[in-house]
Order: sequence, then structure tokens, then C-alpha cells
Amino acid sequence: MYKYSAGFVGAGHMGGILAGIAVRTAGCGRTAVVCSTEDSTEAAAQRLGCAADTADNILADSEFIFLGFRPADLGGFAQANRSAIAGAQGTFVSMLSGVSIAALEEKLGADKKIIRIMPNTPCEIGKGLIGYVCSNNAGDVQAQGLKALISPAGLIEGIPEREMDMFSVVAACAPAYTYFFADALAKGGEQCGMDRDRAVSFIAQMLAGSAGMLLKGDKAPAALRDEVCTPGGTTIEGVNRLREGGFEALVAEAVKASYNKTVGR
Repeated sequence: MYKYSAGFVGAGHMGGILAGIAVRTAGCGRTAVVCSTEDSTEAAAQRLGCAADTADNILADSEFIFLGFRPADLGGFAQANRSAIAGAQGTFVSMLSGVSIAALEEKLGADKKIIRIMPNTPCEIGKGLIGYVCSNNAGDVQAQGLKALISPAGLIEGIPEREMDMFSVVAACAPAYTYFFADALAKGGEQCGMDRDRAVSFIAQMLAGSAGMLLKGDKAPAALRDEVCTPGGTTIEGVNRLREGGFEALVAEAVKASYNKTVGR
């Protein structure tokens, strides 16, 4: 029996969101965090309502060990905690963008149970999306245990590892693109005389409704777009302006830029 159901090594924004969810499902005494300093560890534990502990204890006594630091810090973490990692029996859950199962096994040990995940920030409100892939040593038992632990986050889907880097962009990066678009819509509303806060509220409802139409799954995005565009009408006027400005190509380039950064190109 592990002391902790979930131990978090790093509790930044995304790690903190999942740690908060673990507190809800496993309990405050069954969730622990450790950060880069004692002060930041205590602050994170107080903020999340969970235990503050050391990396050694979390590695030794956590069923699921969440890695929530920067991908570039993996080597340093593995070197500094070599002995504790070697003795760890729990399942490592990596949130490190662009770091493959093979790279994780190289640093943590080929014998370790590892699940690579990529969550997004809407997990905070239970509307998130998390993709996961398991190493050869982590099977259905570990996958189902992890899903039960973080199920309030939203939709949790198994993803082939060859798709994980692209998934990271469309699931985890793209919310930022969406907020960028929403902010631009609000600015346009302001320029036409609408109160900004009211514009943001209306835009949020519009995005939720539009997402619902996509989730029905019976029509492609382009078909739904065309249904809104009456020939010679107000909507097509704006759509044509977006096309003239290279909107579609620019969004595709943003996706490729984030993808290339993820895979280190």
C-alpha cells in the first residue's frame, strides 16, 4: 500500500491543476507535492490543500509519480535522484512535452512503468482533454488507475505515441490560439461600440455553442461554416476578409510552428 496515490514532482500551472483534481479524488492526505525549493513546496501544498514532501519520499511511496517540470530538466532530475528512481515501484506519469517513452525509459530506467500524458488547461473546469500512451511495462491496470485518479478532468483518450506530439499541439497549445481569436473578436466588438466584458461573455457562449455543433460530429467544420454564410450577406463579408488576410494559412503555420518546437526541429 502506497502512502500517496499521487505524488507530484513540480506543481506549476498544469501540474497544479491535476494535483488539485487528485486531491478531490484521492484525498488531501493521499496527494503530495515537491517543488524546486522548500518555500515553493510549502506554498504549493497550502494552495492545493495537500501534503508537502521530499522527492525521495514521493518517489519511494507514490502509486503515481507525476513529472511536471520542464522537459529540459529531465536529465538533471534523473541524475539528482538516481537512487530513489531506481527503487521506485510506482508508475511514472510524464507531462513533459515532446519527451518520448523511449527517452523517459533511457533516463528513468527501461524497467519502469511509465505513462506519457498531455493534458490541457480546460481540465481545471472538467472540460479538458488528456491523451495518454503507456510504456510496455505499464498496462491496463495502471492506465485504468490513472484514469480513475484524474477522471474529473474531462475526456481521457489513449493515443498512439506517433500521434502524441501532434496531439499536444491541437489539444494543449490550441486553447491559446482560441483565446487569441476570442480576444481579437472582443476587440472588434469594442471598435463597433460594444462593452468589452459583454462582448467576451457573448463570445464565450458562441464558442461553447459552436464547439457543441462540432461535437455532434455529423458535419465537417467547413460545412458548418458555409451554413452560416449567406451569399452576399454579412458573415461572408467577414469570412472573405479573413481569407484575404491569410487567416487559414496563418493558423496552419501556427500549428506547424508549435509542432516543430515540440519535436525539436
